[in-house]
Amino acid sequence: MRQVSEQRRGSNGDKKGKIGTFSTSDLQDLVSMELFNKFQEITMKQIFEQDENLVSCPKCKAGMEILNDSRVDDSWLKNVKGLDGNDLSRAAKKHLAKNRVRCMNINCSIDFCKDCNEHPYHIGFTCSQYKAFKNAPRCRFCDTVVTKRKSTDCVAARLRLPRHTGDR
Repeated sequence: MRQVSEQRRGSNGDKKGKIGTFSTSDLQDLVSMELFNKFQEITMKQIFEQDENLVSCPKCKAGMEILNDSRVDDSWLKNVKGLDGNDLSRAAKKHLAKNRVRCMNINCSIDFCKDCNEHPYHIGFTCSQYKAFKNAPRCRFCDTVVTKRKSTDCVAARLRLPRHTGDR
């Protein structure tokens, strides 16, 4: 039961005492449906912010409880490749084990990151690494990340440009 109380003041400004304690169903009867829904939304948001085992899907907003088990089982991760095609680093494996969540809503079922709410989950990267990867310059022909140290294997880029750059 959630307590909602108010102090009454007499004509001279003195506190007279509490009006009462209301249950959630009492509150629903006393206020408009729009105001009550806003109250519930704010209450749920506070609950989810306070408990790291509770997450809500960034797409459908379904709430779910997750169990934190940050153990990394290398047996199923040894052949997994990241979004960049590379093997997963130890940090990326640990991040995946701790933060990858699949929405339990059968109509949604997306994979997302518990920390940054990116969906689909950014396998092979921590949140900060993925943000840098997303914002990196890319080949205009094949969309691979282009760095100064590494040129792309894009045949179209090599045939069309004497010098391959990330310019679009």
